[in-house]
Amino acid sequence: MTDRPLTTTDLIAFKPKEIAIFVDKNGNSSVAIRTNEKNLNKELLNSYGIITQKLGQNKWLLFSEPPSLIPNGRTKFSLGSIWPNTIGKITLGDFSGHIKVKDNGYAVEIPKTKLTGNVLPSLPLETVAALAFQPGNESGLSSLLNQIDLLLEPLKTITSEQLVNKIKENGAVILLTNNNFLIETSLESTFLFQTIQTAAAFQSPTVETMNLPDGSLADEIIVDPSKVDFGSVWIKGQEAKSVETPNGSLLALDGEKTDIIASDSSLLEQYLNKKTEKVSPTCGSKNNLVYLKPKELENTMFGEHNSITSPSLLQIALKFNEIAVDNNKIYLCY
Repeated sequence: MTDRPLTTTDLIAFKPKEIAIFVDKNGNSSVAIRTNEKNLNKELLNSYGIITQKLGQNKWLLFSEPPSLIPNGRTKFSLGSIWPNTIGKITLGDFSGHIKVKDNGYAVEIPKTKLTGNVLPSLPLETVAALAFQPGNESGLSSLLNQIDLLLEPLKTITSEQLVNKIKENGAVILLTNNNFLIETSLESTFLFQTIQTAAAFQSPTVETMNLPDGSLADEIIVDPSKVDFGSVWIKGQEAKSVETPNGSLLALDGEKTDIIASDSSLLEQYLNKKTEKVSPTCGSKNNLVYLKPKELENTMFGEHNSITSPSLLQIALKFNEIAVDNNKIYLCY
């Protein structure tokens, strides 16, 4: 409990039938407990400076400051422990779900969403983050990860907004390693190749000096995508067009059903090889929509200017090696 030395050992002494721990958006925590009033050691609670509020018959809220996530100080209890492998219940925003014990961690139920398109395939081992966006329904994930602009930042291109719109319209699989990225979606061939060509042009502009009427000189910075030459890389019998930038290559693969933009040929090859595998993921299910390695993303996706900024959420995430989300559960894996 925030700023109070209340421990689970203290709570056990109150003979609880159920305990709920609340953490609000500011990171403040409080405890609700279901027990007979005679079991509450009010002298101990008062010595800790803990306020006791009765919520109903044998239901008590213990706090140092009223939690903002409980409207009018009221909450509901449910006996999650009667279900196999269920240890409790969690409330996230507008929904709540049971917490179940898994072999390598925990699973939290969330409202089930209808899958209309992409799910994550088998991923290269170097993957630290991956997201699968459903066509025309990106909002289902945006509530968890806010926006995908961060993943598109490596493109450094003025067409990135158009690319974001294409992803929202057609769906996509986006993955990151520590040094590279890959985007699989559906694009028109012309737009696909123009995207990497424009990105390369903006990263390698040319400078021309010109004479001004007053006799002074000025440098003109010129970005001309038409002057960027394409190369070819053959991967698994498919030709990917490539362009060179100061930060390395950008590749575009015009496939039969989907198209891929990648920043590394080895990552592209691994991804294509993995897509054909039918291996269950180490965390989550075969319908995963999100996959994260929190410890490797601490300084990127969890940074001050990025999507997950809550200190309490970060500390929880960093306790796990992997986090996955499918259309019905959040998985927290050791």
